[in-house]
Amino acid sequence: MQPSTSQNPTGTDPETTCEDDFAERLSGALRASRLTLGTVEARLRQAGCPVSSATLSYWQTGRSLPTRRKSLRAVEMLETVLGVPPGHLIAGLPGNTRLVWQPEAALPCWEQPRTALQELGLSFNTPFSTMTLHDVVVNDPQSRWQRQITRQLLHADMAEAVRFPIALSGSHPEPYIPLLRSLRGCRVGRVVTFKETSTLVAEMILPAPLSPGQLAMVSYEVLWKPEDGRFGKHGRSLATPVGFMTFELVFNDQRPSSAHYYHRGPGPVANWVQQPLTVGRTVQFTARDVAAGLHGVEWRQEES
Repeated sequence: MQPSTSQNPTGTDPETTCEDDFAERLSGALRASRLTLGTVEARLRQAGCPVSSATLSYWQTGRSLPTRRKSLRAVEMLETVLGVPPGHLIAGLPGNTRLVWQPEAALPCWEQPRTALQELGLSFNTPFSTMTLHDVVVNDPQSRWQRQITRQLLHADMAEAVRFPIALSGSHPEPYIPLLRSLRGCRVGRVVTFKETSTLVAEMILPAPLSPGQLAMVSYEVLWKPEDGRFGKHGRSLATPVGFMTFELVFNDQRPSSAHYYHRGPGPVANWVQQPLTVGRTVQFTARDVAAGLHGVEWRQEES
């Protein structure tokens, strides 16, 4: 996604400010789902987030809490398994524990895309892990559109994995809807748009469901309206870690005078990381084992 300014700059879910008890939330979700701990354990293991029935029992009785990164990832998947809204269980954890990135928080008016995802029966806790992510962004001053081509290698973490969401938000001063087109390995399904915030939420559908462990390469294209002036940016809000990530910016006319990579994870606004990049007609940032959070590249164009 290409983020705009968020009203919630910490990137954490605004609903997580309450002090509801995690054990009560988990117990209620288990009762509503009518699933046994054994069934939940099996589904979590199938999703690549193994948690024993004994640990689940400790969590729902309040004898222990999930605090490690791996356990928090399991809680996110647990929300999917139990069919509760994203962030519902995380919201019951102590404040220092629940600093888990909520990707829709980087979008303007985050309530709209979250509602759209629920209407589509989707969440950012998808049945896939992203092994590789490669964004190529072509900046051409002769065109009224900025072109992005994305290639992703997906790993199925659960059975019947066939859909994943995309949320796009432009940052042009005038409201518009980004244009989304599938290229290979997937197709665009249902789409919900919010023109006043230049936001689009879509479901992407694979040709056939995958079994756990299977891989799929998908690619799609997005057309953006470039921002006015000599500043530009491209970014992504990642719900889960990515194995390898590359941002590649191509400038067909004038190269930028400066560029830097940025990253923000959950927590205070001061939790920013910036790294200068070498500029040319192509600007590239590549990293491995990329953490969840907001990642992107900003650049400044040379004066004529």
